[in-house]
Amino acid sequence: MKFRLKPASAACFLPLLFAFAGCGNQDEKKATYSPDDPALAWVADDTIRMSEFSNRFRSTPHVGQGLSAAEGYLQAMLTEKLLAEMTREEGMASAPGIKDLVDQLHREAVVEAYLERELATLPPVGDSLIRVHLDRLDQDLLLNAWIFPDTLNAAEAFHKSAQSIPFSHVSNPSPNGVRFIEHQALSYNQSSPLFEQHCYNLRPGEVGIPLFLDGSWWLVQKVESRRSAAADSLRLSDKVNNVRGVIEKRQRQALQDALVARAMRGRSIDIEEAPFFTLTQELRALLPSTSQDDAPLTAQFNLAIPAAEMAEGSLHADDRPLVHLSGFDIDMWTVGEVVTKLAVSPRPLVNAPEPVLARRLRNEILFLAEFETLYQVAAKSDVVQSATVERESAMWRDHIQAQAGLRLLARRVGTVLPFDTPEKWDDASMAKTDTLIVNLLSSYGDSLGIGINRSLLTRVPTSEQPVILRKTHFPNRPMAPMPVGYRWGVLWSQIED
Repeated sequence: MKFRLKPASAACFLPLLFAFAGCGNQDEKKATYSPDDPALAWVADDTIRMSEFSNRFRSTPHVGQGLSAAEGYLQAMLTEKLLAEMTREEGMASAPGIKDLVDQLHREAVVEAYLERELATLPPVGDSLIRVHLDRLDQDLLLNAWIFPDTLNAAEAFHKSAQSIPFSHVSNPSPNGVRFIEHQALSYNQSSPLFEQHCYNLRPGEVGIPLFLDGSWWLVQKVESRRSAAADSLRLSDKVNNVRGVIEKRQRQALQDALVARAMRGRSIDIEEAPFFTLTQELRALLPSTSQDDAPLTAQFNLAIPAAEMAEGSLHADDRPLVHLSGFDIDMWTVGEVVTKLAVSPRPLVNAPEPVLARRLRNEILFLAEFETLYQVAAKSDVVQSATVERESAMWRDHIQAQAGLRLLARRVGTVLPFDTPEKWDDASMAKTDTLIVNLLSSYGDSLGIGINRSLLTRVPTSEQPVILRKTHFPNRPMAPMPVGYRWGVLWSQIED
C-alpha cells in the first residue's frame, strides 16, 4: 500500500531567513579566485585567500583581540587543512560517512548560489506597498476564530454567520478538531502573509470567507483594531526600514516557493506504507530527543541520525523500496538511501511521539525530493562553475575531512581529545597532550610546506565580537564553520611568535 505526497504548495522547502552536472570529485577540486584576492597562507599548493579568512574570522567565535586573535585563527585554518590532508593521505576521504556529507554540502552550495542569483532579479519595494504595510504596523487586531478540519463544517458556519447568528454560536467545539478561539491578538508580521492580509482587510465585526491554512479551515471575525503601542514608540524611518525588510523577505520567500513549485511540476512521489511505518519505529530508537541547533560553537554537525548508528547499523543497507519517484532522473529510493540522505540533511529530525514523527518524516522526504529537483535544475546552470560555489565546496570539504583527521590524530596521540571549542582552549590538564599535538602538526606542516604572509595579515579588519551567521536557505548550517583544531592552532601561533 502506498500514499502520495503532493508538492503543490512547495511548503516543505526551507523558508528563507527563518529561522537550497554531478558533484564530480570534490577531493580534487581547487577553488579559483580573483587576482585581487591574494593568498594569505598556504599548505603545499593549497591556499587560504584573504576573502576566505575574512569571512570565517568575522562569522565564528575566536579567542583574543586584534592581530594576535587573527594570527591564532589563521593558524587554526592551516591546522584544519593539515588535518584534512592527513585524512586524504590515509585514504579516508572517500569513506561513506565523510563523502556523503561533503557531497551534500557541495550540492547545498550549488542550490544556494542558484537561488541567490534568481532572487537578485526581484524589483525594489514600491512606496505604495510600504504605505499599506505601515498601516498594518500601526494596528493590533483582536480576533475571534473557528478552526475546522473540513470544508463542510466551515461552509455551514460561514452561512450561519451571515444570518446574524452570534459568531460564538455558529458551530460547536468537538473532539474531531473543531475549535473556537476568542479574543486572540494579532500584530503585524506575526502570522503568514496570507492570513495577515485576510485579517487586516476585514472591517470591525466582519466575518471573512473560510481560509484554508496549514491543513485547516479558518473562519475569522475581526473584533476590533487598536493603535499599536510598540509601533508608536518607533520613529517613521525605523518603521519604514522595518516594513521594507518584511516585504523583501516575503517577496524572496514567494519567489523561492515559485521556483520550487516550477521545478516540481510534473513530478510526484509515492511512499510505501509498510516500510515507512517500520522506518518510523526504528528512527524513534535512534533520533536525539532534542535539537542542538542552538550550539553554534560546535565543530560537529547535528546529524539527523548518529554517525555510529549509520556506520554500524543495518538501516543504511536496507534495500526495501520506500519512495517511488515519478518524473525524476531515478525511479525509486530504498530505505537505506533515504536514511543516508536523512543523515546529512540540513534539516535534522528531532524525536517525537510516533504520529508526530511520522508526519515530520513525510515532510522531510518531500523536502529531500524538492531539494533533489532544485539541485538538478541548478546543476544545469552556470552557477556550478562559479567561484562562490567552488570556494564554499572547498571550505566544507576541508572542514569535514579535518574532523576525520582529528580522530586520526587522537589515535596517534593515544588519548581522548577535549571537545574542540574555545571554552576548552586553556585546559591546563591537557598541556602535555597539547604540546605533543602541536609538535606533530608542526612537523607534518614542515613536510608539506606551509607559510603565512604576515604583512597581509596586518591589513585584515578584525572584530572583537564576531557575528555568528547562518546560511540564508539552510539556517541549520552556519555560514562558515569554526576551524577544526582551533585549540591547537591558537597554541601553535603562540609558539611561532
